[in-house]
Amino acid sequence: MTLNRRHVLAISAAAAAAAGLPFTARATQEIGGLALGSYWRGHFHLEAPADEIRHLVNGIVAEVDAQMSPYQPDSDLSQFNRALAGAQDMPPDLIEVAREALQLAHRTGGAFDPTVGPTVARYGFGPIAGARSGTWHGLEIGEGHILKSHPDLTLDLCGIAKGHALDRVMTVLAQAGLRDFILELGGEVAVNGQHPDGRPWQVGVEDAHGGLAGVALLDHGWSVATSGNGAQSYQMGDFTYGHIIDPRTDGPSGTSLASVSVFAETAMQADGLATALFVMGAEPARAYAEAEGLHAALVLASGELLLTGQARRLVRARGQG
Repeated sequence: MTLNRRHVLAISAAAAAAAGLPFTARATQEIGGLALGSYWRGHFHLEAPADEIRHLVNGIVAEVDAQMSPYQPDSDLSQFNRALAGAQDMPPDLIEVAREALQLAHRTGGAFDPTVGPTVARYGFGPIAGARSGTWHGLEIGEGHILKSHPDLTLDLCGIAKGHALDRVMTVLAQAGLRDFILELGGEVAVNGQHPDGRPWQVGVEDAHGGLAGVALLDHGWSVATSGNGAQSYQMGDFTYGHIIDPRTDGPSGTSLASVSVFAETAMQADGLATALFVMGAEPARAYAEAEGLHAALVLASGELLLTGQARRLVRARGQG
């Protein structure tokens, strides 16, 4: 399968052959379900307890959805968005994710900003109505609460919450004694151990045209997230409107990148950083990734694949021997 917001998982035998990689046929079972407006699925040993896995994953997904979904009117996040200015008590997990979002906004100079929800909605990609009122600078994290400086300032964690959910799922499954599996949740991927055949998991990196730009060989705790407009965009005239908003211009991100994949220790880190790098554009993203020691695969609109950090080791470009 290819690596994008809709289809990410271990690649098939045909894709492995096209990329010049070995593929063995030892069976695994696929287990999955619905998650956060999308889906989750994983490959596990045949003897893994499917019903128990579904119960654990679905429970965590339901908790995250109840706290952080902007589509659920009764979620904690939706209640925060409707609240007046000032400090609002929030659950610990939501505070943790919001803190990570604000740290990422600071770290990337605002290329990632969790207050862009109204702009996302204005272009037809989200539910947070109204005008955008301020930036991430108007939010503060306190002890047990989040403070907003303006009543119309809203919080949108869609660019990072799925990564958080995947991290929680991976931790719980590992604590349950499961080993050697790969899991995807809404387009983010994490691996535990190796494929049951004793090799790394093989995950495709999509090119600008829906094919394979390369294949990532992942094992022992890597997570990867990809950002790009291929899955959610529409054409009007000569311009393509995508769901990724540039917070600095308050409009759809228009870059020379087809997609960005970030490899990290946690899916939450990978999730937010992939969005930020896509917003930056090809050369600024490459320079930023190199300076910050990030492991990224940048696919240009031309099809060229640029790799930084450990991605040079993890990703085998198509046609590479």
